[in-house]
Formats: sequence, structure tokens, C-alpha cells
Amino acid sequence: MKTATINIPTLKAINLAASTEEIRYYLCGVNVTVATNTVTYVATDGHVLLYRRLDTAEPNTLLGSWIIPLEWSKKLKIPRSLPDADMSLTDDGFLRFSGPLDDLARPVEGTFPEYERVIPGSSPEDTGAAQFGGAYLAMFAKFAKLLDIGTPHVHHAGKRSPAAVTFSAAPPGTFGVIMPI
Repeated sequence: MKTATINIPTLKAINLAASTEEIRYYLCGVNVTVATNTVTYVATDGHVLLYRRLDTAEPNTLLGSWIIPLEWSKKLKIPRSLPDADMSLTDDGFLRFSGPLDDLARPVEGTFPEYERVIPGSSPEDTGAAQFGGAYLAMFAKFAKLLDIGTPHVHHAGKRSPAAVTFSAAPPGTFGVIMPI
């Protein structure tokens, strides 16, 4: 059976940026992309984006991309001592999470947007003041606390540009994006 290693605390934390709007159902979850040695987790509601890429200890054999529903992962009551679960795909299209979790999730059918387009580049285009929603800034602080990755830092690139958000104690491959008001 083909499997992939999924970090459940990361999955739950990334959910903070997932949309709750039913009209944009394809944003109502975490896009999980599994490669041989990494798993990338991304969620966005159009105002904020959270991204985390983690290396896996063992090679993944189940490769691909799925949107794991927000409602499924929100209901999980798990201790921090359960960092990983093995994910496999059933014959009828469900994602099976084995080990202590032992649950099924139906992936969201749809195409996750090309989130790479909103990730700020390394060079600022223009400078000036910008405003960011306080609730969104608080969400980044909650994400950092859930994963114990320090404090969020907003890297403002310009008043009309998305801003990168990094975390003081996060490993490479963990960041966010916030849109100005």
C-alpha cells in the first residue's frame, strides 16, 4: 500500500488560514502536496496564506495533491505527542489516516489556486505605510504558538503588495502571506 507521512499538528495549525465560505469550497481546507521526501501544507482564504514544507524521515510512496477538508481536521482532538499519521488512499477515493488517529476523510473535489503567484518576491517594489487586519495578525500569532515557532514578523514590501510573514524560530519552509487592507 502506498503511504505518505502527514504531520497532524501542522495540518491543524495551517487550517487557521482556510476559508469558511462555502461558495469558495476549494479553499475550505488544507492543500497537501506530497513529494517523495517532503510534504507541503498550504491554506488561504484570499486575505492570508499559511505555508509549511516539511521533510519526511522516510520516503513517501503516495504522491500527489489533495485538499483535506477544514471540517474534518477541526474535529480532531489530538495531543501534541501524535505528530505524524500515515495517509493512504482507499479504492473509493477517501484518505485514510492510520496509526493512533485511524480515521477517513473525503478530500475536497476542486482545484486549489496557484498560490505561488501571491508569494512576495525578495525585492520590494514600492515603500510606504500599509494597514493589515488585526484579526489576521492575531491568527499568525496563534499559528506560531500552536507550532512553537516563535513570533511572527511582517516583511512589508509596499503599500499595495502582499507582505511575507516569517516566524522567529521556524525552520526553513514555514511562512505566511498577508494582504494589505
